[in-house]
Parts: sequence; C-alpha cells; structure tokens
Amino acid sequence: MKNTQYFNLDGLNPDYLKLHTQCPICLAQHSRIVSDNVKTINEKSDLTIELRVCDACGHWWHNPMPEQQYLSALYNERSGFVLGTDFLDPMKDVRTINLNGSEACAVNYSDIKFKPCFELMTNKEFNYLEVGCGKGELFRRFRGNAKVCYGIEPGDWLDTPDILRDISQLPKDIKFDVIVMHDILEHLEDPLDMMVLCRSISNNGARIYCSFPNKDSLVAKMRKEKWDMVRPFSHLHYFSKKSTSILFKASKWKMITCQTFPKSSLYLRSRMTMGIFLKTIMNQHHQRYAIGIAE
Repeated sequence: MKNTQYFNLDGLNPDYLKLHTQCPICLAQHSRIVSDNVKTINEKSDLTIELRVCDACGHWWHNPMPEQQYLSALYNERSGFVLGTDFLDPMKDVRTINLNGSEACAVNYSDIKFKPCFELMTNKEFNYLEVGCGKGELFRRFRGNAKVCYGIEPGDWLDTPDILRDISQLPKDIKFDVIVMHDILEHLEDPLDMMVLCRSISNNGARIYCSFPNKDSLVAKMRKEKWDMVRPFSHLHYFSKKSTSILFKASKWKMITCQTFPKSSLYLRSRMTMGIFLKTIMNQHHQRYAIGIAE
C-alpha cells in the first residue's frame, strides 16, 4: 500500500486513518488488492486508497479507512469525504431539517427495500430503532406508528430529541423489536461490531432490516473499482453473499431473507429503448437486502 504521508489529505487527519488488511467480516488474514488507485468522493482531493478483497469470503473493503469516531465527526461537519455533492448541494443552505412538518415524505414506499418494514404499521406495540436516519424520510413515517421510536444520525441536520448522534446515547432500559439499517453498514468502519451491538439491544424475536451494496452483482464484477457504488469514504464495504451470511451468523441474527434488487421485472414493466434496457439490466441486482430475526 502507498505511504499515506505522500498523499494530499486536504484536511483529513492521517492519525485517524486505520489500516485494514485483515477481512473485517470473516477476520481472515489473506486478502488481495483489487486496485490501489481508488479516488475518494471528495472532488477537491487527490487522495487515492486501496480496494481489497478477502480470499476467504469475497468481501470488498477500503484500506485505509477512517476510525469510527472520526467518521462520525466527518459526518457531523458535513465533510466532502463522506457526503457526496448529491447530498451536500441540496443541503448547503439547510442547517436543520424539521421532522415535525407536514411535507410529503420522499421515500418510495413501493420499493422492495421498505415493503417488509411497513407490514408492521398495523401494530403499534413495537419499539423502533433506525440507525442512520439520513434526511429522516423513513424515520418520520415510523415515528407515529411505533410505541417507542429512536434514530441515530451523526450528522447535525436533524435536531430532535429522539434522534441521537451516537448509538451509545440510547436509554439503557429500552430494547427494540424493529431495527432498520438501510444503506448504513457500508458506511461503518466495523459492520460486524454494529450488528453485534444491535443484537444486544434487541428483544428476542426482534427483526433487523438491512440493505447494502452487492459486490456479487454483474456490474461490480465487470467494473470492479470503477463500479459506481465504490465511493470512499462514504462507502467502505461491499458485501458478497458469503460475507453477508457470515455477518448475520457471527452477530447472532438468524437470516430469514436475503435477496438482490432492483429486480428485472421492475424494468420490464416500463417501455424503454433497447439501449436503456441493456443499461438497466447491467445495473440490476447491484444491492442486497437482508432480514434477520433475533433468537
């Protein structure tokens, strides 16, 4: 790996960049470099890092990566290293988002990712936790449909007492029945540690809903480090089918659903040119959706 002292870090503190050559999921010692020249999402930076693959479980991750506490600080200050322009540009004049407003929710509720979660809407007797609330669209929907509702968001744009900056700030006397981490595990230094922690604060029979990049997708295999989901330091992990299974089993969650999306049938419902059709087929199944139950 290149020595980071020669990188133009553009404001990043190299003391908080941690080397990860051991697989963070299965803990195997043997890994290989897919590419040692992956640029970060910060368009103003020349920093390049590695994309590595585990020889045992096929998981992809970046090396080095920011330590978790430093990652949280970067999100809190809206750093260009963790928030892309697609998020930063609409937020540049917004200090806080009001979750008490009546504006329409931006979540696409027909999306396969969210359908299993909404099955719970008829039952208000559950405690809900959402890790990584983003702009709060999904959290807003669940807030009025759960007995207890908490969110975790290290960014400073959601100013409400039921959304906390860190999971360690949750009340110690509450355990959860539903935990949602949509597009979150890939943003963490240690996804396995987060899954273990979520199990420790969940009731028996609780369900966890997760989505994350699918490294086994056709486009990922073909494009490798040029796959558009490879976005350090926003994305740090890309999950194979095997690393997903290990992640759930090692953290004491029984995986009951694991599927990829978008599905081909979603594209075939609409009329499109052959060029657009081939492009969408190439990009299908680029994410994975998994549900686990606490036993």
